[in-house]
Amino acid sequence: MIECVIFDLDGVIVSTDEYHYKAWKAIADEEGIYFDKNINQRLRGVSRMESLDIIVENSSREYSKEEKLKMSEKKIEEHFISEESIKECLRYMSNFYNYSLNNAMLIDNQFKGALAVGSYDFWKKQGYSVKKGEKGIKILVPIKSKPKFRRDKDELVEVEKATDKEKELIKNGELKVIQGTYFKLGNVFDISQTTAKASDLPDIFPNKWIEGDVDGYEFLYKGIEKVAKKIGVTIKEPTYELGVVKGASLPYTKEVIYNHRNGELQNIKTLFHELAHAKLHTKDTRENYTREEKEFQAEMVAYTMGQYFGLDTSDYSINYLHGWTNGKELKDKQNLLKEVRETTISYINIIEESVLKEVSKELEKYEGINFSSAKEAISIYNSIKENEKEVLSSSNDKTSFFDEKNSENDRFSNIYKNIIQKSNEKENELEM
Repeated sequence: MIECVIFDLDGVIVSTDEYHYKAWKAIADEEGIYFDKNINQRLRGVSRMESLDIIVENSSREYSKEEKLKMSEKKIEEHFISEESIKECLRYMSNFYNYSLNNAMLIDNQFKGALAVGSYDFWKKQGYSVKKGEKGIKILVPIKSKPKFRRDKDELVEVEKATDKEKELIKNGELKVIQGTYFKLGNVFDISQTTAKASDLPDIFPNKWIEGDVDGYEFLYKGIEKVAKKIGVTIKEPTYELGVVKGASLPYTKEVIYNHRNGELQNIKTLFHELAHAKLHTKDTRENYTREEKEFQAEMVAYTMGQYFGLDTSDYSINYLHGWTNGKELKDKQNLLKEVRETTISYINIIEESVLKEVSKELEKYEGINFSSAKEAISIYNSIKENEKEVLSSSNDKTSFFDEKNSENDRFSNIYKNIIQKSNEKENELEM
């Protein structure tokens, strides 16, 4: 059981170096001051004003306290997304068809959050295919009728059937050409419904899925289910289309839902996020927060828990948080963070206890195996299972490996010791 959780934003536990570097670099460039990643390393664990003192060491001029204060405040508001990446996104999006307002509304009603859509043939030309079982998003496809002109009061004639004299009159504008538009139903597919991967898109594609598998996914998921049970909500996959929405918390039905398209990493992160909503923003309390404050809290919980369990969602979360908080006022930041901390500690404790219990159950046939954390338990479990495969595949008498009275136990004992040693060495490397 965990006694406490330490939040360290100096880079020891949670590394934000790259994002601080980008923000400081933008300011230094604007002032004409040389700044690189080596200098940035000197800023770890240093306050904003002290960081500025280090940065301006390379300046040809001196800065007043007021000037440095203004620069430090500007650093906080700096975008972590470059102008180049925004341009890249626009270039990418220009490859897609433009849709009318009516069609945009039709798409949104059928597939919430859809952003990059194209026909079946469009995606095929791009080198991708629509995933099996995906349903098309219905749109109205405009079809131009053949151009016509009025031969007399009651007769409309196709231009291609006009006489030479009539064609001359049309050319001179003396006969008005009429061309109507009618609509037929067509199908388009969002990028999330295709084989295109997030890695194929620009870094700032706003609705991309986080891709990747999670070590010990089944153990973490069981722990998450314990969290849901503790706060009185149910986790389920909805029967209706979520589009590109990764998940949602439904306070009135006390449900947390997730998108069937989520991979392991996306799903764990999404469930962390939505369970934070479920605890903090209930039907009775949700009106006490602005939308920005709710998203800030939920993503902070998800990010912190992800970091704790060794899941890399940093790029996703930083951009997500920036999108929700940039230029927005968070009324009581201290209280918001207090609730984030309490929720995070509570959830980590529940998941830790669950993972340790489940892993111990899976490895109960082995004696003397102890785990101090969920990460360690999962790491050792995976190592043991991998070594089991190696030993079993090379052993002539495969049953002897599991016979507690057999000398092969000594062999396993040595294997286990090596696993522990390697695991400790890896942890030490990470700490360095």
